[in-house]
Amino acid sequence: MDYFYSNKETETGIFKMEVDATAQSHFLEMARWTKFLAIMGFVFMGLLMIVCIAVGVFLANSSTPVAGINNTMFATIYLVVAAIYIYPIFALYKYSTQIKKAIITTNQELFNSAISYLKRMFKYTGILLVIFIAIYGVAFLVMLASNAANIKQSLQ
Repeated sequence: MDYFYSNKETETGIFKMEVDATAQSHFLEMARWTKFLAIMGFVFMGLLMIVCIAVGVFLANSSTPVAGINNTMFATIYLVVAAIYIYPIFALYKYSTQIKKAIITTNQELFNSAISYLKRMFKYTGILLVIFIAIYGVAFLVMLASNAANIKQSLQ
């Protein structure tokens, strides 16, 4: 894996890469789309917060729990979901703004910073995916164990 890291031998060899005009146009188009996705993410995050407040107020006046969940817990779940997704949206927005500036000004440091934000966004999203797969796996196993116990009990 050493050939992925930059050193003096690879900078002058075949592994030196440059951002040509085609790549620049692709990066600028990606910047437009990622900025659009980030802005829409912020809008939907705002809508989620409004729904959270509305549901919280509505359920505060209700005495019956929804799906067995405490009313305040229901609003808290919305807040946790919003908190989880705010960072990847922010990182995507930072990527889109920095990559556009980097390509226009040919600033290598800004380019590296933008790519770093994109890497962080993908890393964060990947870790979230692994966590959610683990949670679903555990829930599936609990469900299987519960059903097996119910079947065993009904056979007795």
